[in-house]
Amino acid sequence: MILSAACKKFVKMKRASGLKYNAEERFFKQFIDLSGDLSLSEISEDMVASYISSGNANSQTMCRRFFVLRLFFRWCIDRDYIQNMPMRYSLPASKSDFVPYIYSKDEIRKILREALHCNCASSPLLGETMQALLLTVYSCGLRLGEAITLRICDINFEQNEMFIKESKFRKSRILPFCDQLSSYLITFLNKRKKYLPLPEQDKSAFFCTRTGNKIYGPAVDHLFQRIRNNCQITPVNRRIQPRIHDLRHSFAVHRLYDWYKSNLPVNDLLPHLSTYLGHKDLEDTKVYLTTTSELLHIVSEKFEQHTFSR
Repeated sequence: MILSAACKKFVKMKRASGLKYNAEERFFKQFIDLSGDLSLSEISEDMVASYISSGNANSQTMCRRFFVLRLFFRWCIDRDYIQNMPMRYSLPASKSDFVPYIYSKDEIRKILREALHCNCASSPLLGETMQALLLTVYSCGLRLGEAITLRICDINFEQNEMFIKESKFRKSRILPFCDQLSSYLITFLNKRKKYLPLPEQDKSAFFCTRTGNKIYGPAVDHLFQRIRNNCQITPVNRRIQPRIHDLRHSFAVHRLYDWYKSNLPVNDLLPHLSTYLGHKDLEDTKVYLTTTSELLHIVSEKFEQHTFSR
């Protein structure tokens, strides 16, 4: 079978399952343009490796290309379009030195303690707000944008669930959370209601400024940099210093690691983690396995078996 025909069939199959698959379709078109519309049997490892690292791709793009193509070729093998995988097992060396930073649990505890020191005379609840916000981002693996748009009515403390409305990829989801976080957030909410305005009653922002309005993302980033510096989490060998978004990465990596160490069925739980994080496909979740060599060695084979056995 010709490469372009196989790619069209694969994309059609993915879209029939409910995925948009637009970025992935662009990957296939780029690969065909670079390698030529050859027979699948003519595709070589060098061709695939050359495409994955082409165009000054950063590490995240290379990773996505790698796993999309690997899934595609595994699909081709399952249908006897080809006999062997025309890809190397590992990713080509990245042209970028950036990888997400995985905070240790001790570092996260330091960050949460330091966040309380953000209080000031003009905004006396700022420290508690930052601590509650950062704890929620880490505990629930949220994107910062998802956390700062939470409204009071979006959190159901009777069921311990929070509603994330139309986030990335326009996907909404309901996230359960633990009793410990529930107890902490109830305490915070009582202070927030007592000391800060409620301009829209229960539709007011859960994490807010002194005016009761939604806290501003860049301001949170600025405060977080100060908190992180005060905690001396400033690795000298990193071009980009640890970010708030790395709390989300850390949540995913810690969860996978804890599952494996507890001998839980990681293969069966991976789709749940993908859904919880709001990913559109399992391939996006697998990116987290590239963030630490220790976890990659522990979990990668299990993830690979699950993803490509379908």
